[in-house]
Amino acid sequence: MNKWRVPNDQRQWWELKSQHMDKVLFFKMGKFYELFEMDAHVGAKELADLQYMKGDQPHCGFPEKNFAVNLEKLAKKGYRVLVVEKTETPEQLEHRHKKPSVKDKVVRQKICAMVTKGTLDFTCMLLMMFVD
Repeated sequence: MNKWRVPNDQRQWWELKSQHMDKVLFFKMGKFYELFEMDAHVGAKELADLQYMKGDQPHCGFPEKNFAVNLEKLAKKGYRVLVVEKTETPEQLEHRHKKPSVKDKVVRQKICAMVTKGTLDFTCMLLMMFVD
């Protein structure tokens, strides 16, 4: 019997990915953007500077400072990229935990942008204002 369980933050990724299988998710974790499973394969193939890690769950990632460059590379190649960012602080999570119905152990993350070849210039300009 396989006892491997999906960590809470990756469960969030799967919940989002299941609704957007045709897009690549840039999933924010700390000061990095991570790509998991099938997105990791895309990242390893299309973004030469990523460290590809196999194992129980294939993944790769890059630091925040490389966000705009990697976003632009994938969008120009025709990929639709969803940017997933944290939408609460650890303090807000702690406050939410005081409610009896809350079981999440990770901060909420939501899709904050979708970038395509057609929206690239405008979207990159807006996102760069918020990423720094």
